[in-house]
Amino acid sequence: MVAQQVCGERDKFTNKLENTYAERAIAMGLTEKGAVLEVFASRHGSWTFLITLPSGLTCVVASGQSWETLATEQTDLAS
Repeated sequence: MVAQQVCGERDKFTNKLENTYAERAIAMGLTEKGAVLEVFASRHGSWTFLITLPSGLTCVVASGQSWETLATEQTDLAS
């Protein structure tokens, strides 16, 4: 079974994530094809991955619970 992808305007997603789930952007990256991948997470553990395509369309890639930020994350990436 394949889930239907939810897409729309980025502002609508980010406002909903912040106002309903207290999620804020904690990381982002640029793909080879120019899309922006963003990770949103809350202190309560909920998380959402959004991707914004070069066309401006934003889609939810995945979401869930129990997000944890690893303390060594930035140190390992910098070396």
